[in-house]
Amino acid sequence: MNERYKELEKQCTKQQIDYDVGKMYDQVDHRKLAELIVRECALVVFKKTGPKSALDVLEHFGVEE
Repeated sequence: MNERYKELEKQCTKQQIDYDVGKMYDQVDHRKLAELIVRECALVVFKKTGPKSALDVLEHFGVEE
């Protein structure tokens, strides 16, 4: 994946602790990551084609403005 994806993934990652083994691990909020990706796609569409198409993308995936 490209660097932008990695940046979005970092925004959705939380450190958790597994108390059974006493170790930290990263947990990604996949819903939040999907929402950020859809928003990023809508932004690209907006820049290329305008607001109507970008709103169509958000609506298609059920992402609030």
